[in-house]
Amino acid sequence: MLALLGHELPPFGWLEILRAQLVALLGLQVTKLLAIFRFACRAGLLLSIALLGYEVTQLLALLRAQLLA
Repeated sequence: MLALLGHELPPFGWLEILRAQLVALLGLQVTKLLAIFRFACRAGLLLSIALLGYEVTQLLALLRAQLLA
């Protein structure tokens, strides 16, 4: 998109940017996962377990994207 605006991108700079964004998302996902896990352990609610499963699925998707990038 920047190339369309007249800016030149470094040859592989965008890959590093995407990889850094994925790593940041992974860190955020792990933090959310740990927070939900702590809540689930304290409260023992079925909803917390469902949220935990959802977050694990999201984390695995991000890990897969990181490995494929």
